[in-house]
Amino acid sequence: MFIDCKKAFNSVEFGSLRTALSEFGVHSKIVNTLKNIYDEAKVSFRIRGHDVPVQIGRGVRQGDTISPNLFNATFEHVFRRLDWSEHGISVNGTPLTHLRFADDIVLFASSSKKLEEMANQLATESKKSGLIINFSKTYIMSNRAKRKVEVVYKSEVWTLKKTDMNM
Repeated sequence: MFIDCKKAFNSVEFGSLRTALSEFGVHSKIVNTLKNIYDEAKVSFRIRGHDVPVQIGRGVRQGDTISPNLFNATFEHVFRRLDWSEHGISVNGTPLTHLRFADDIVLFASSSKKLEEMANQLATESKKSGLIINFSKTYIMSNRAKRKVEVVYKSEVWTLKKTDMNM
Protein backbone atom coordinates (compact mmCIF):
# COMPACT_ATOMS: atom_id res chain seq x y z
CA MET A 1 0.00 0.00 0.00
CA PHE A 2 1.39 3.38 -1.03
CA ILE A 3 0.33 5.93 1.59
CA ASP A 4 -0.12 9.65 1.04
CA CYS A 5 -0.25 12.17 3.90
CA LYS A 6 -2.32 15.34 3.54
CA LYS A 7 -0.01 18.38 3.57
CA ALA A 8 2.46 16.42 5.67
CA PHE A 9 5.05 19.10 6.44
CA ASN A 10 2.32 21.68 7.11
CA SER A 11 0.42 19.44 9.52
CA VAL A 12 2.99 18.57 12.19
CA GLU A 13 1.87 19.80 15.61
CA PHE A 14 4.60 21.55 17.57
CA GLY A 15 3.75 19.68 20.80
CA SER A 16 4.29 16.35 19.07
CA LEU A 17 7.56 17.57 17.60
CA ARG A 18 8.87 18.67 21.01
CA THR A 19 7.80 15.37 22.59
CA ALA A 20 9.53 13.37 19.85
CA LEU A 21 12.77 15.35 20.10
CA SER A 22 12.84 15.06 23.90
CA GLU A 23 12.17 11.30 23.81
CA PHE A 24 14.96 10.85 21.23
CA GLY A 25 17.41 12.52 23.61
CA VAL A 26 17.84 15.88 21.88
CA HIS A 27 19.35 18.31 24.39
CA SER A 28 16.75 20.47 26.14
CA LYS A 29 18.50 23.69 25.02
CA ILE A 30 17.99 22.72 21.38
CA VAL A 31 14.38 21.66 22.00
CA ASN A 32 13.69 24.96 23.82
CA THR A 33 15.35 27.00 21.06
CA LEU A 34 13.18 25.29 18.45
CA LYS A 35 10.15 25.79 20.70
CA ASN A 36 10.87 29.52 20.87
CA ILE A 37 11.35 29.76 17.10
CA TYR A 38 8.10 27.95 16.38
CA ASP A 39 6.11 29.62 19.19
CA GLU A 40 7.01 33.02 17.76
CA ALA A 41 6.34 32.06 14.13
CA LYS A 42 3.99 34.55 12.49
CA VAL A 43 3.04 35.61 9.01
CA SER A 44 1.69 39.04 8.09
CA PHE A 45 -0.91 39.90 5.50
CA ARG A 46 -1.32 43.39 4.17
CA ILE A 47 -5.01 44.20 3.95
CA ARG A 48 -6.03 47.68 2.77
CA GLY A 49 -2.65 49.07 3.75
CA HIS A 50 -2.57 47.50 7.22
CA ASP A 51 -0.39 44.59 8.27
CA VAL A 52 -2.37 41.83 9.96
CA PRO A 53 -0.13 39.35 11.85
CA VAL A 54 -1.31 35.74 12.11
CA GLN A 55 0.23 33.16 14.45
CA ILE A 56 1.32 29.96 12.68
CA GLY A 57 -0.13 27.11 14.69
CA ARG A 58 1.35 24.02 13.08
CA GLY A 59 3.76 22.72 10.47
CA VAL A 60 7.51 22.73 10.07
CA ARG A 61 9.10 25.44 7.99
CA GLN A 62 9.98 24.39 4.50
CA GLY A 63 13.11 25.37 2.65
CA ASP A 64 15.58 25.23 5.50
CA THR A 65 17.93 22.35 6.21
CA ILE A 66 16.50 21.20 9.54
CA SER A 67 12.80 20.90 8.57
CA PRO A 68 13.03 17.44 6.95
CA ASN A 69 14.78 16.17 10.09
CA LEU A 70 12.10 17.67 12.33
CA PHE A 71 9.38 16.07 10.23
CA ASN A 72 11.22 12.72 10.23
CA ALA A 73 11.60 12.85 14.03
CA THR A 74 7.86 13.38 14.41
CA PHE A 75 7.02 10.59 11.97
CA GLU A 76 9.56 8.23 13.57
CA HIS A 77 7.84 8.88 16.89
CA VAL A 78 4.53 7.84 15.28
CA PHE A 79 6.01 4.61 13.89
CA ARG A 80 7.60 3.64 17.20
CA ARG A 81 4.14 3.62 18.78
CA LEU A 82 2.88 1.02 16.27
CA ASP A 83 2.85 -2.68 17.13
CA TRP A 84 3.26 -4.44 13.82
CA SER A 85 5.15 -7.46 15.14
CA GLU A 86 2.52 -9.80 13.64
CA HIS A 87 2.30 -7.92 10.33
CA GLY A 88 4.43 -7.45 7.25
CA ILE A 89 6.17 -9.91 4.96
CA SER A 90 9.40 -11.88 5.12
CA VAL A 91 12.25 -10.94 2.79
CA ASN A 92 15.05 -13.52 2.98
CA GLY A 93 13.97 -14.29 6.55
CA THR A 94 13.89 -10.64 7.61
CA PRO A 95 10.50 -9.16 8.55
CA LEU A 96 9.51 -6.08 6.52
CA THR A 97 6.46 -4.00 7.47
CA HIS A 98 7.12 -0.70 5.74
CA LEU A 99 9.52 1.58 3.90
CA ARG A 100 9.64 5.34 4.40
CA PHE A 101 11.28 8.32 2.79
CA ALA A 102 10.14 11.65 4.24
CA ASP A 103 6.34 11.59 3.87
CA ASP A 104 6.27 8.71 1.38
CA ILE A 105 5.28 5.40 2.96
CA VAL A 106 4.86 1.88 1.61
CA LEU A 107 3.19 -0.75 3.81
CA PHE A 108 3.71 -4.49 3.28
CA ALA A 109 1.30 -7.18 4.42
CA SER A 110 0.51 -10.80 3.63
CA SER A 111 -3.26 -10.18 3.45
CA SER A 112 -5.71 -7.35 2.84
CA LYS A 113 -7.01 -7.76 6.42
CA LYS A 114 -3.55 -7.22 7.90
CA LEU A 115 -3.02 -4.29 5.54
CA GLU A 116 -6.28 -2.76 6.74
CA GLU A 117 -5.20 -3.22 10.38
CA MET A 118 -1.86 -1.53 9.64
CA ALA A 119 -3.52 1.36 7.79
CA ASN A 120 -5.97 1.90 10.67
CA GLN A 121 -3.21 1.86 13.28
CA LEU A 122 -1.09 4.25 11.22
CA ALA A 123 -4.03 6.62 10.68
CA THR A 124 -4.87 6.63 14.40
CA GLU A 125 -1.30 7.23 15.59
CA SER A 126 -0.53 9.77 12.87
CA LYS A 127 -3.58 11.83 13.76
CA LYS A 128 -2.24 12.25 17.32
CA SER A 129 0.68 14.20 15.81
CA GLY A 130 -1.47 16.18 13.39
CA LEU A 131 -0.64 13.99 10.39
CA ILE A 132 -3.63 12.83 8.35
CA ILE A 133 -3.58 9.90 5.92
CA ASN A 134 -5.10 10.86 2.57
CA PHE A 135 -6.83 7.64 1.55
CA SER A 136 -8.14 9.18 -1.67
CA LYS A 137 -4.51 9.33 -2.90
CA THR A 138 -3.46 6.01 -1.37
CA TYR A 139 -2.93 3.04 -3.70
CA ILE A 140 -2.55 -0.69 -3.37
CA MET A 141 -0.26 -2.87 -5.46
CA SER A 142 -0.83 -6.59 -5.30
CA ASN A 143 0.00 -9.80 -7.07
CA ARG A 144 -3.54 -11.07 -6.37
CA ALA A 145 -6.61 -10.82 -8.62
CA LYS A 146 -8.78 -8.70 -6.29
CA ARG A 147 -9.35 -5.27 -7.90
CA LYS A 148 -10.58 -3.20 -4.95
CA VAL A 149 -9.74 -3.21 -1.28
CA GLU A 150 -11.91 -1.48 1.26
CA VAL A 151 -10.32 -0.02 4.37
CA VAL A 152 -12.65 0.69 7.28
CA TYR A 153 -11.36 3.43 9.59
CA LYS A 154 -13.72 4.25 12.45
CA SER A 155 -17.06 4.78 10.69
CA GLU A 156 -15.59 5.63 7.28
CA VAL A 157 -15.10 3.14 4.45
CA TRP A 158 -12.41 3.93 1.87
CA THR A 159 -12.25 2.00 -1.37
CA LEU A 160 -8.65 2.03 -2.52
CA LYS A 161 -7.54 1.90 -6.12
CA LYS A 162 -5.28 -0.95 -7.03
CA THR A 163 -2.40 -1.29 -9.44
CA ASP A 164 -2.21 -4.79 -10.87
CA MET A 165 1.13 -6.59 -10.75
CA ASN A 166 0.23 -10.00 -12.20
CA MET A 167 3.30 -11.56 -13.78
